[in-house]
Amino acid sequence: MWIDYPISYAQAAIGDELKVPTLTETVAYKVPAGTQKRYGIQAKKEKGVKGNTNFKVGDLYVRVNIEIPTKLSADQKKNSKRLRIRLVMRISERKRISLKL
Repeated sequence: MWIDYPISYAQAAIGDELKVPTLTETVAYKVPAGTQKRYGIQAKKEKGVKGNTNFKVGDLYVRVNIEIPTKLSADQKKNSKRLRIRLVMRISERKRISLKL
């Protein structure tokens, strides 16, 4: 069984712990730092739905969907621009290093 779970950009970037509902309880699920869109992982063994033929309970998988905000305050825009500049600098530095090799 799969569950889609929306997370914020910040949760994807720095990691977080989610409380994921199952059919019987709520389980903790760690989102690793640097998670990319549509990242899926097995959250819990035997927390899914019972099968029709063998009545074994299946596994539960969580697929995170990163939600990007559509409206930002002036302060959020300023911080996002600062972060963008730093990330672009890191990416261009990595490219320079790989070109030298």
